[in-house]
Amino acid sequence: MRPTDPPMNLSRAGLDLARDLSVNVLRGLRDVVSHSVEQASDRRPTVAWLDQFIGEIEKAGRKTVEGLNAALDATTDALTKARQSVDMADETIRKALFENVAVSSIAGASFAGITISEIRPSFRRNGRDVGIDEALEGSTDKALLLCVPGLFCDEGMWSGLHAVFEKMGYHPLYVRFNPGAHISDNGQALLEMITEITTRTANKVNVVTYSQGGLILRSALYLMSDRSRMGRLLLISSPDGGSYIEKIGFWVNAAADAIPLFPARLFGQIGNERSDAMKDLSHGLIREEDWKNDPHPDRYGRHYYFGELDGLDAYQAYGLITEDAKHPASVLGDGVVERPSLERLQSVYKAMPATETGRVHCLTGLSHYSIIGSEQIRALIERLFAEMHCP
Repeated sequence: MRPTDPPMNLSRAGLDLARDLSVNVLRGLRDVVSHSVEQASDRRPTVAWLDQFIGEIEKAGRKTVEGLNAALDATTDALTKARQSVDMADETIRKALFENVAVSSIAGASFAGITISEIRPSFRRNGRDVGIDEALEGSTDKALLLCVPGLFCDEGMWSGLHAVFEKMGYHPLYVRFNPGAHISDNGQALLEMITEITTRTANKVNVVTYSQGGLILRSALYLMSDRSRMGRLLLISSPDGGSYIEKIGFWVNAAADAIPLFPARLFGQIGNERSDAMKDLSHGLIREEDWKNDPHPDRYGRHYYFGELDGLDAYQAYGLITEDAKHPASVLGDGVVERPSLERLQSVYKAMPATETGRVHCLTGLSHYSIIGSEQIRALIERLFAEMHCP
């Protein structure tokens, strides 16, 4: 249950009750007056002055009935609009909070047991969830390009590249996940989406991912029994070895938990409410069994790669603030993901058959957030995918 449900439901119930009571009272008064007027008409006296007097009463009664009808209509309309306003407010809150990608990325689907996100994995088109058939509309004679966003992102992050995709002859398929859910859960959801695509078309599925989206793709590939329908893959800024931000976050919260002071303990408890996805990002966990069975301290020194990219036509791109190892900023990698994490699977890519464009692309001077809108990544996408514009 969402935390806004009780007050919203109470508001709806109150307005419904007020509308029903008001309408029933007005209807009752109208019926009484109308009945009285009818009775007066049936019993008209023969005395002229009295007949005239009752006639005036009838006119007044009819005007009263007309007024009550108008009041009934106005009351019903006003309370109906008030009810609609509550529904609109609830919808606005739902989109602003419960479908807020940033909130979900940080805190996940719930915070302290309270539901705060209702985002579900889905294909997306024109800012709304759609089914596979609508997602594939207009894809005839076009290659498919599945676009997987990262943490803090939804399908809107690809808007600057949409025209590029279409110019190359691709039909882009946009998806959205609950970015705060476990990477393995979103990987399962992505696998189901890819299966829907391959059951409705003979085309191969080309994929471009950003940040956490690379881990979600790898998770889906790990679960995939037959990868023969996968086309060219480009993983941009994939934190394959995790993120130093989450590693630091874990130890800061652990230290706060260990301090026997209420403010520190409270800080640690609040910090531990961060999303499952952020916890998985500590070391790039893509399998359910790893986040279930490997405590954070045991993850250091382990490699969480399971051959999911082997035999595929995969490419890697990432940015670095600086390649100068002596520069203080070099320890930050791209500002969000450290360099060793970005290059964790470099040997995997380099072991693949060589291509003219190369498998690994390090774009110096670009941060984690500037890379996706850069001319360098646009040019790389055009080089990698333009030659594959036919299904």
